[in-house]
Amino acid sequence: MATNPQSEGEDRVVYPIKRTFRSSIRLNLNHLLMKEIAGYLINPKISTNQENLRIADVGTGTASWALETGVKYPNATIDGFDISDEQFSPLYSISNVQLVVHNCLEPFPPEFLG
Repeated sequence: MATNPQSEGEDRVVYPIKRTFRSSIRLNLNHLLMKEIAGYLINPKISTNQENLRIADVGTGTASWALETGVKYPNATIDGFDISDEQFSPLYSISNVQLVVHNCLEPFPPEFLG
């Protein structure tokens, strides 16, 4: 579920790149291209078979990486952060993926630290 911890009336940060359908397509194609070039979602040198694995996707955009990673690693918790929820997919419902509106230039709330 996407969450927005900003309080009502709080000014939103202005984002210089448009958030359009075409922008979402660009982000998703970029994800697919980078995965194809790299050959993996997570670098194989990073251990993913540990208890309570928690992964942050900072600047998640459309959350394509976070969602695909959540499916591949069902025992991990994936937190996707972006300055806006305008490009979050309304169709996602993966229980181990949480999308959060957060300005990553600001300190993270305590529940995401550790």
